[in-house]
Amino acid sequence: MIFEIPKEDIFQMLLKQIRTYFPISDAEEYELRHIYPQVLGKCEVNFSRNPNRYFHSFEHNGEAYFNPFHSGQWTIFLYYLSHLLYMSHRGGEKLKDKVFYLNKIMNGIDIFYDVVLPDFFTLNHQVGTVLGRASYSDGFSFIQNCTVGENFGKWPTIGQNVCMCAGSSIIGNSIIGDNVMVGANTIIKDEVVPSNVIVFGESPNLIIKKKKNLEPFYW
Repeated sequence: MIFEIPKEDIFQMLLKQIRTYFPISDAEEYELRHIYPQVLGKCEVNFSRNPNRYFHSFEHNGEAYFNPFHSGQWTIFLYYLSHLLYMSHRGGEKLKDKVFYLNKIMNGIDIFYDVVLPDFFTLNHQVGTVLGRASYSDGFSFIQNCTVGENFGKWPTIGQNVCMCAGSSIIGNSIIGDNVMVGANTIIKDEVVPSNVIVFGESPNLIIKKKKNLEPFYW
């Protein structure tokens, strides 16, 4: 992966951002440095599959490119950092909370660290989005003000290459097929949506139409 600035400079930028809002101990800095290469590895896997031109260096044959000044890339980086801290049980209880909160402060997004997003997901203009503990699949894509949440303890199951347009919601015991586009401001609650469709409206009065173009769409 190609880096806009040296990897150590990115790490120091991360530390400075955390320290701007929270105290950080020497032990926590050690844990961040220990897990940092794993986070970069997760980003490389994600970015290499992202069709967005800002995620690739065309000066280096289209290789994955990490620019920490790109808010979408930094959102993904901070999510993976908080999630890997959670999964590895490193850094104690507070460090992953600080990283999660930093992502919320800087990028206006709420993805709690125990949410399991796939190796490949995309986003754009992600402000106002809240992603809960659903079952997500590869190619999940979202934009601003999207919500994935529970209803009476039930969470959605989302298939591959599902694209959420602005202001859309998937709630409760919903099962979304593969290659589905959820239209702007659509609210899906406790519904089954088949594969290869575009869905509009609000449950229980959804409008479902077959997609003419079956190529996945990513933000």
